[in-house]
Amino acid sequence: MGLVSFAKRCLLQLLLSLAIFFIPIVWATASDHSLFSLGVSLAVSALCYLLLPWDLIPNWLPLIGWIDNFVALLVLIGGGLLAGAGLAVSMED
Repeated sequence: MGLVSFAKRCLLQLLLSLAIFFIPIVWATASDHSLFSLGVSLAVSALCYLLLPWDLIPNWLPLIGWIDNFVALLVLIGGGLLAGAGLAVSMED
């Protein structure tokens, strides 16, 4: 086993452990039907998709392969904005 192969396996294990860490957060916020929980669920799901090495469309396809990453980035930003809006609304009450 070479050093590069070992580094890839370690990185993959780290990313999977991060995804497993975020699953309970998404599950807990999905049970609450507020704007904040929807935003957090979207943001965490998009972040997990961006961190994991698998893609719906492979990145080696020119330009087309980056579309799913771009959409996930937009969902991450939108989820963060929704979470912030939900937090602001809950603080007003």
